[in-house]
Amino acid sequence: MANRDDALNYMLARVESTRIEIGDQWPYHADPDTGSWTTTDDGDWCGGHWVECLRIAGELNGDKGLLEEVRDRAEQLRPYLERDDQFRGHRFYYSASRLYATTVDEAMRTLALAAAYAMRSMAMPIGFQVQVKSTTLASRNIVAVDNVHPNLRLDWWALKETGVPVFETGAKRHLDLTIQDLIRDDGSTVEFIDYDPDTGDIRK
Repeated sequence: MANRDDALNYMLARVESTRIEIGDQWPYHADPDTGSWTTTDDGDWCGGHWVECLRIAGELNGDKGLLEEVRDRAEQLRPYLERDDQFRGHRFYYSASRLYATTVDEAMRTLALAAAYAMRSMAMPIGFQVQVKSTTLASRNIVAVDNVHPNLRLDWWALKETGVPVFETGAKRHLDLTIQDLIRDDGSTVEFIDYDPDTGDIRK
């Protein structure tokens, strides 16, 4: 098993080889046999993850040029701020908020906070514009167990940045409802729940 330093070097090498392979595109998923990437031109739901990979590489390697590329990538994600989409949470946590932590760029902090408020006002639905395999799932009544990760990461960051209580109370309510409705007695999870918008009851 590789030690920590070796593992980190492997990761940085993979980030660099991916960057060379995809150019201006965004990595989406790699063939498990060949390692070759399928790409998108807009980052899709995982664009923030690629920004964070590049940020880590730029920071660890002391590459200021790469950090400039990272900022440009984060700006390319800005149009997603207006989408009714649960993935805004981790898209902007892993891009704008993490980039702010490294560069202290106030524009990135503002972008991340805008996403945090948008997500908290949205609460738990996956949204009408969410990118999922089946577009029939897109709805303001449907909640996914996946929502916990996108929302709560950004809530935690925004709470520490602002001290605004809504990020704590909203996150706790979200987590409590997830445990109540989406985790079965045997510990397995329900992927999606469709709630009645008028009563809040679960539609069977």
